Amino acid sequence: MEKEGLTSEQIFSNVALIQNVPYASVKAKDLPKGCILPSQMFAKKMIRYIADYKDAIFVVPRAVKKWKTLLGSTWTRLEEEGRIVIGRNPLNQHLTEKNLGTENYQKIINHLKG
Repeated sequence: MEKEGLTSEQIFSNVALIQNVPYASVKAKDLPKGCILPSQMFAKKMIRYIADYKDAIFVVPRAVKKWKTLLGSTWTRLEEEGRIVIGRNPLNQHLTEKNLGTENYQKIINHLKG
C-alpha cells in the first residue's frame, strides 16, 4: 500500500485485525454447531461496537461463512450499508488489488487516506 502513497503509520494507526477462526490446522475439526469460544464472543461484541461508527469498514478476506454466522444481523447491516469488503479467493488473505478487486481495493485506499 506504500505504492499508493500511504505510510506505515497511516495504515497501522487506522487498522485493527480481528481473528475469528480460533485454531488453524489441517487436522482440526470445526467446533460443534452453536459452540462459541469466549474469544469469539468478545470479538463479536467488539465488532458490534465498532460497527456503530459509520466510517468503519470491514475487510473479510476469508472465512466469510463463519463471519456471517458469528455476526448475524450485524453482518447483514454492514453488508446493506456497503461496509464489508470480501476477498475473491477464500484461500488468500492478502489485501491486494488482485484479491479484493479494483473497486474494493480503492475503497480501502481512499478510506485510509481519508
